[in-house]
Amino acid sequence: MPHILISYRRADSDAIAGRIRDRVVSHFGEEAVFMDIDSIPFRMDFRKQVQSALMQNDVVLAVIGPKWMGAARGGTQRITEETDPVRVELETALSRGIPVIPVLVGRATMPKAAELPESLRDLPYLNAAEISAGRDFNQHIDRLLRSIESYVKTAEARTGSPGSPPEIAEGTEAQKDAIAAAIAKPKKYGGLRHLMARAGLLFPEPSQERAFLDFYCENFYAIGQTSMMFGIVGWIVFGATDLLSGVAGLASIQFRFMLATPLMVAFFGLSFTTFARRHWQKFFAAFAVVGITCMCVALLLVGPQSWFRLEQATMSFMLFIAFVGLAPFTTIYTIGVGLFIVAAHTFFLTAHGEIDAAHVLFYSLFVGGAYVVACTGAWVRERSLRSSFAAGKS
Repeated sequence: MPHILISYRRADSDAIAGRIRDRVVSHFGEEAVFMDIDSIPFRMDFRKQVQSALMQNDVVLAVIGPKWMGAARGGTQRITEETDPVRVELETALSRGIPVIPVLVGRATMPKAAELPESLRDLPYLNAAEISAGRDFNQHIDRLLRSIESYVKTAEARTGSPGSPPEIAEGTEAQKDAIAAAIAKPKKYGGLRHLMARAGLLFPEPSQERAFLDFYCENFYAIGQTSMMFGIVGWIVFGATDLLSGVAGLASIQFRFMLATPLMVAFFGLSFTTFARRHWQKFFAAFAVVGITCMCVALLLVGPQSWFRLEQATMSFMLFIAFVGLAPFTTIYTIGVGLFIVAAHTFFLTAHGEIDAAHVLFYSLFVGGAYVVACTGAWVRERSLRSSFAAGKS
């Protein structure tokens, strides 16, 4: 029989947490569930009871609703208080390596790592289950129960003892504490990531790195959206100029306004979604790659025109590199997207075989120089932000 602790905040999810408890009890049995409202005697130290209960539990269900952070006096949040029972439950479980399953209710979303105390910074990166209080409740809770069953069976197969958490073996309290401390010890990077950490482009501890990226996103995401908007506006303005002047061909106009523009606008719309914010570096990089590809195709379409000059294409690639340097990319993404631009520029030059070697070298040096400047600027900016973030957290 598994042992399951249900962590929740009464002011946030009392009713739905009770429904979840009832279904878990009906499936696994009354003795399988620990829930504070039923399990803690009066006048007992909550912390000791929770720690004792966690030593015997296989899984912790963290029920998170819209008010899970908790409102306290003075405008603060209860989750930031060291005596907050919800915080005590979860940070104890995480520190001891006990699996925690976040359960989102009431259309809640996972809290941001930057909003949580250091001991809970790993919580937002755990895969969460969603449970609706409406007609889908039974379907959602059945899926959660199957996940718990699957985990418990795997744990029992590894330990050879039913109902025993695989992370914490049997033994004395000192042995258990030593094992829990080893589990809680942050993992260090190796290889290339270790070199990045030494260069000031990666925090040594993964949890601190995730907190920095959340901080970076929270404060600079709008700048990335602004860069996207300016890129789309510039794309439309230059296309309209070519259209009104009559110099662009029909194929170029159709590609620019009927395919590329709707694609870029769709990307901009997606930037307001939770998915884009969660994977914001990859999302902005994907938009940059799509934009560069569209620009390269447009240049190839207008290249044969008599009015077209190669320096116009070179300036376009340089402007794209400048946009990448100004956008809120980390240095590693600036390097990657910049290399894609340089490769696209090289491909464009080779596609025009009539260009002599001297001009190829001249334009390549210009684009390469812009790439070096953009990467250097991104590196200096990121190191400065990381230093400020570390100073603010110390």
